[in-house]
Amino acid sequence: MLPTIEVLIYVCPEMTGQELGVGLLENLLDAERKARLHPVPAIITTEFQSSLRLHAKTGFQEVGRLKQVVYKFDRWCDTAIVQ
Repeated sequence: MLPTIEVLIYVCPEMTGQELGVGLLENLLDAERKARLHPVPAIITTEFQSSLRLHAKTGFQEVGRLKQVVYKFDRWCDTAIVQ
């Protein structure tokens, strides 16, 4: 049985908008394909629209939402599950 991995990409705020995340994510997905890991989900706080767009650019699709499951920014936030 092959494991499932979760994707996490963090780019420091001063480096955003330079397509670094796309390159990192594409390289990670290439390595995932070579290792035959499947599926590759990501769980993203829905307020991070840039993260949702980044994953959509590389073919991820939203498959579900979890309501108020993460406490960030002094409040409960929703998450999107993409794969």
